[in-house]
Amino acid sequence: MSRLLVLVPCLSFLAFAASDTPPALRLDDSVRPVRYAADLTLDPGSANFSGSIQIEVEIAKPSSPIWMNAAGIEIDEATVTAGGKTMPATVAPGGADFIGL
Repeated sequence: MSRLLVLVPCLSFLAFAASDTPPALRLDDSVRPVRYAADLTLDPGSANFSGSIQIEVEIAKPSSPIWMNAAGIEIDEATVTAGGKTMPATVAPGGADFIGL
């Protein structure tokens, strides 16, 4: 099982999955989050907020892309760190509820 660190400037993700197409309803368990670290900027006078979240995941099998729940979340950029090497990640749209990295 491999571990991967995903850094995404946004709010949060509830789950992950791996497949060539976005999930229809539920994400599978091929990619599992094991640790989160969030840094958020909140303005009580605004309906929006910004920040970043760092998510450490376990990967049960090689996966591309990795799908994540992202309903209502706008992502400016994403990076992936594996084996001590950090690389930019491409954010792929996956309908109204998911994004792929």
